[in-house]
Amino acid sequence: MPAERSPTEVVERCYEIWNEDDLEAFLELTHPEAEYTPSGVFPGMEHFYRGREGIGRWWQTFHEPWSELKVIPERMVARGDEVAVLVRFEGVGRDGIETTMSFVNEMEVRDGMLFRLVGRPADEEAIRELGLD
Repeated sequence: MPAERSPTEVVERCYEIWNEDDLEAFLELTHPEAEYTPSGVFPGMEHFYRGREGIGRWWQTFHEPWSELKVIPERMVARGDEVAVLVRFEGVGRDGIETTMSFVNEMEVRDGMLFRLVGRPADEEAIRELGLD
C-alpha cells in the first residue's frame, strides 16, 4: 500500500478488507510489528496480539464462531497518524443467532500500514474522550 494514503484512507481500507473476508489482503496492510489489544468482550481471545502472525491468529480465532460478520465504521476522527472509529458489529453465529454491538477502535497508522489497534467497549466515556460524539 502506498505510504501516500492518509491514515483515514488506510483505516477505511482495513474495514473494507475485513468485510470482504480477505485475510491475505488484511495482513498485507498490517505493519510487520503490528499490535492489537482486543476489547475483552468476545470470549476465546488472547489479551494481546503482535506482528502479522499474531494478527492472523486473532483473525482466525475471531472468525471461527461466525457464519457472517461485518464491522461497519459509523464515525471516524483522525488526529495525525491516529484514527478513532465508532463501529457497529453485525454477526450471525454458526448457530444462527444474530448479534449487533457497538465498539470503539483506536488505530494508529505507520508507514502506510495498520500499526496499532486497541478495541474498547463503546461506552459514553470512550466516545466522548475520543471525540466520536
